[in-house]
Amino acid sequence: MGNYFSLSKLLSIPVPSLIREGKSDTIPSPNKKRKAAFTLAEVLITLGVIGVVAALTMPSLIAHYQKKVLVTQIKKAYSTLNEGFRQIMINEGCTDLICAGLIYTEYGSSGEFYLGSIIINDSNLNKLATTFKLSDFSNTKNIFDYEIKSLNGDVFDFDPFSNGRYTGVTPDGMFLLFSSEMEPLVFFDVNGRKGPNVFGRDIFGVMIIDTMLTPMYSQAFLRFAAGSNVIPDDMSEDDRISLIKQACSPESDEISQLTVCLERIILDGWEMNY
Repeated sequence: MGNYFSLSKLLSIPVPSLIREGKSDTIPSPNKKRKAAFTLAEVLITLGVIGVVAALTMPSLIAHYQKKVLVTQIKKAYSTLNEGFRQIMINEGCTDLICAGLIYTEYGSSGEFYLGSIIINDSNLNKLATTFKLSDFSNTKNIFDYEIKSLNGDVFDFDPFSNGRYTGVTPDGMFLLFSSEMEPLVFFDVNGRKGPNVFGRDIFGVMIIDTMLTPMYSQAFLRFAAGSNVIPDDMSEDDRISLIKQACSPESDEISQLTVCLERIILDGWEMNY
């Protein structure tokens, strides 16, 4: 009748026992996988390592970020100053600050070098206040009435009104100070009373020359001073860079930090590397 298996023969085929071979007689599901996990000790150790690394790196990251913020403010402040004085020259139909009636520059007969001082009169007070949109612009209101330090942390005894100066606050909170004496500086504090209130960090002074305001030892300053007895005519670029780095350091005096550190920032591609 043909080859076939009867049901009784099929059921009589011996089946190996899973139990006898030391295995479970329950067939595992192919979808089940063993899940790996960290122990509590491993998790705690990892968190501890992360905490130590964060404690070591966060201060430097915060300091770097703060410098970036300050440099952005410094760049804006310096541009605002020069653009403001340039606009006054344009309004007066002039190509220099002397013609615009803003500064007076005196030259000695023997190559003696002088920078300009701002001429403060009613007309120029109005020019400055209007151009820079200064509030509280006054020759008596002392807005620099807070503690100012040098790069090495020493408090600087600074009286902004000892020689007849005028101060004002710009709409973005920058403090400005214009000298009315033979002091070739315009002070600016990029963030007002906010810290760090340190020369060379957020407080700077720029020199007044014929056509612009510039940091000490800038290339524009050297061109202006050419032929004087202030800067050697044969100063190389390497010498200039070395002088700037020396002048803008915690070991230098406060006035050097005030007048030179801006040029170091510009020299380093608008980075505060000190």
